[in-house]
Amino acid sequence: LEEYKRNLEKEAENRTVQLREKERALSNALTQMQGIMDSSRAGIVALDNQFKVVAANYQMHELFRLIR
Repeated sequence: LEEYKRNLEKEAENRTVQLREKERALSNALTQMQGIMDSSRAGIVALDNQFKVVAANYQMHELFRLIR
């Protein structure tokens, strides 16, 4: 029973490390994407699979402001 407990704790620790690594990679990718969007002179909008806006850069905000 003690060995089973140690194995479970080790597995939980390994998965926690993997999760933190994936969170860090995702954060880096989002930062890179935001940098690309912010530096672009073109209007950029990102939609989810239901076509809802999930991100837009400043140029796109300005375009929508002018249309209104």
